[in-house]
Amino acid sequence: MFLSDPKLEAINAYGLANAKALPHPAVFLLNKADVLTNSKVKWMYASQDYRKRPDGEQLKQKVIEFFGHN
Repeated sequence: MFLSDPKLEAINAYGLANAKALPHPAVFLLNKADVLTNSKVKWMYASQDYRKRPDGEQLKQKVIEFFGHN
C-alpha cells in the first residue's frame, strides 16, 4: 500500500519534514493490521537527500527479511 499525505499528517507524526516543511523521502514497512494505527513499523528509511532512496532490490530484500516473502 502506498500512502498519500497531502495534509502532511504522517510526515509530521514521524518527524519527516525539514525546516521548510518539505518532506524527506521515506519508506516504511509495516506489519499488516486491520487499522493503520494498529500497525507496527518493521523497518524504515529516511534521508535528507531526496536523491538517495532504496532501490527495488533493496526493498525486496527487506520484505523477505522481515516478512519471509519472495
